[in-house]
Amino acid sequence: MTKSRDSSAGSAALGERAATLHAAMLRINATLDVDTVLEKVVESARELANVPVIYVSGYGRDATVADALEAGAVDHIVKPFSPTELVARVRAALRQRGDSPPFVLGTLTVDYGRRRASVEGREIGLTATEFDLLAALSRDAGRVVTYETLLRTVWRGRPHASANLVRIFVRTLRRKLGDAAAEPVWIFNERGVGYRIPAP
Repeated sequence: MTKSRDSSAGSAALGERAATLHAAMLRINATLDVDTVLEKVVESARELANVPVIYVSGYGRDATVADALEAGAVDHIVKPFSPTELVARVRAALRQRGDSPPFVLGTLTVDYGRRRASVEGREIGLTATEFDLLAALSRDAGRVVTYETLLRTVWRGRPHASANLVRIFVRTLRRKLGDAAAEPVWIFNERGVGYRIPAP
């Protein structure tokens, strides 16, 4: 994983390490012109072939995020962010390469590559956001995923998103999975903090 304040230096370093990198993280200096940096870095990033590129910047504008993703990045992280979120984003980027097997907990299976979830072999019809929520929780199985982290990783800091919105989606997700809030098997509530899925 590589971080760079200068687009030229960062691009050169990434090109040299392309053979050994599993994921590349590029940090855009706030004093540089974002459009120029994206253009130069993405041009060099193409040399990285199948290496997932994650952009990290202090710019949270929708246009900036869209430019990074359309330019070829697999993700865009806006500062500040927690170490837990960063690890989750990197894991997600690696999953897009097919490096991770499906998550299996009892009769629940989450197939990240196919973006499918099933219970007892029966596929569950989930919306894109519901699957992203389930994926975010299962990626950090065994740990509590906070409301803040979920809002950033699933809703990407969208306006008007709140902890209450997370609760609503969790309620729907539980219903579809057949998981009772009173006696949960998969999604556990950590009151006032977030949610947790047990480790396999």
